[in-house]
Amino acid sequence: MRSSRVLPFALLLLVAASTRAADPLDQQHTDLAAKSPAGVSFILTLDKAAYHAGERIAVTLTFTSSIDGKYTCDMATYDRSGRMFEDTYFLDPADAADPLRDYFANVGGFMLGGLSQIPPLAAKPLELHVDLNEWLRIDHPGTHHLFAASTRVQIAGDTSPRLATASNIVTFEILPPDPAWSQAQLADIQKILDGHPEPSERTAA
Repeated sequence: MRSSRVLPFALLLLVAASTRAADPLDQQHTDLAAKSPAGVSFILTLDKAAYHAGERIAVTLTFTSSIDGKYTCDMATYDRSGRMFEDTYFLDPADAADPLRDYFANVGGFMLGGLSQIPPLAAKPLELHVDLNEWLRIDHPGTHHLFAASTRVQIAGDTSPRLATASNIVTFEILPPDPAWSQAQLADIQKILDGHPEPSERTAA
């Protein structure tokens, strides 16, 4: 018979930690973090702790280095192909779809390249801002864990392949469906699109 005795809170935390440690996401993170370049810090942050399904999830990627001048960091935010492949996102539960996968799988030839800055990496943070929604469509409510791996970092003056760098793991919530919120969002978007918006406003909508 299973005991009904309540475990001490500290023990519950240890049990939860050991359960997370056994998750595939944690193993992926451990493996990638072990290969990350020495002296490089890659931090992923979200603008909020909870989101509605379909809501914009704004991600900030921050790169620093404790070793001035050893590394550079590619800060490109666009490519003429239409998608950047320097950053990969890992999610648990792994039940999200790539909303643009079919498009890029069938679009045909790519025109690669574009203007970018590749500054030296130092203690002063270098930040990139991206929308997670362009990579992952998360439809299921609940707690999610996320980290990123990036190949933007390279040893300065070196022509060898770029260095894979793992971010921290962040936790966020996808809220249960809220029809009233969805209808309000749709009305706001339609109002923007009907009002001859600026290109940036149209993109946001």
